[in-house]
Amino acid sequence: MKKKFLTAALALFTAASFCLSGCSVKAPEASGTDSSEALNDATNNTAGDTADAENENLPDNYIKLALNVYYNDSDSNYFSNESGEPIIVSEDGQYTLSFDCSKDLSNDATKNGVNSLTNLTAIYIIDMGVAEGNQSSVTACDIKYDEISVDDTTLTITQAEPKSALKSSGVFDTNDPINSWDGSQVTEFSADDSHVGNFTTLNRPTRISVTFTLSGLTFGDDSSKVSEANNNTSDEASNTYKNDSVFSDKDFTAIDALTFTKYMGNGINLGNTMEAYDRALGVNADVSTYETKWGQPVTTPDMIQGMKDCGFDSVRIPVAWTNMMDWENGDYTIDAAYLDRVQEIVDYALDAEMFVIVNDHWDGGWWAKFGSSDETSASEAFEMYDEMWSQIAERFKDYGDMLIFESANE
Repeated sequence: MKKKFLTAALALFTAASFCLSGCSVKAPEASGTDSSEALNDATNNTAGDTADAENENLPDNYIKLALNVYYNDSDSNYFSNESGEPIIVSEDGQYTLSFDCSKDLSNDATKNGVNSLTNLTAIYIIDMGVAEGNQSSVTACDIKYDEISVDDTTLTITQAEPKSALKSSGVFDTNDPINSWDGSQVTEFSADDSHVGNFTTLNRPTRISVTFTLSGLTFGDDSSKVSEANNNTSDEASNTYKNDSVFSDKDFTAIDALTFTKYMGNGINLGNTMEAYDRALGVNADVSTYETKWGQPVTTPDMIQGMKDCGFDSVRIPVAWTNMMDWENGDYTIDAAYLDRVQEIVDYALDAEMFVIVNDHWDGGWWAKFGSSDETSASEAFEMYDEMWSQIAERFKDYGDMLIFESANE
């Protein structure tokens, strides 16, 4: 392949036409260390008791739920997720989850000066098994918020009817009751144009409690059984389509962006893998720990080839480049092992004759530093951006036109 990159115009055009994934906040492992007091006083369901999986006899089917708080706090230079104490849920009923800044904030958060529920992206309920690589087999569940209180002040709930607690991916992730992007389920919360939200009637609150009712909780068959059933599909019923398109022998130098996108054809997103984010894992974690953090398996060549065989000629690889980077202390070096892994997946796709888009995807929200009122913080953002993409460009400088870069997303 030739040693040249497509123009920025092509990258921007492609980004606009390659809208492959929505904004979704993901949750790391619970960071609280103290047991919460009587999380389920509001329910008689024993399955909702605060649980430690190592010390309890768990039911065959359950979800491990926790209230999560995502900060978008440029004042404290903190853009990460915090988790409250989890509970085990196996049946319909009313439950209560809480988050208390005095005990549930991680050391990283407190070190940065975070001490209240201010400057937020979202407060939401998620299946913590997803964050731990053990997504439950739940297939359906509705949620209705019954009471939400902040610092013992009851808020006004706007939700009229139960809604699905599952995302389209099948993950139990409510995305609210507080959300600075998609809207909240209470009237006493407002977000600005930068999607940074705060409670409007309380000054720097520190505690939130959410009582909710789950209904229609349904668990599916074991995933291994589903896989076995798929493997037993008859040859007559299988898809006989074969995508044998080849692009690596073509010269894309002189063509315009619109024509190029026609070659790119159908696109697919390798989501929730290399952009999975959790600062709590630290800079010394194994790369695969990040790659599987949001419930996806380690990407293999066969998986990428499967995308090609299904008719996709382009794949986007979203990346959180600050994973394993000590950027808070001014070190903007991309971890070598992390960069190696991204390159390995890029090579999988190019070997499968697919176009590849690599971006910087949300990446913990460090982009908020660009809009900081603090000139030092804004200057650090530009320096970090420059150093990050200089390293990426250096690594891929000998790749050809089938590799495309999108410098920012979300």
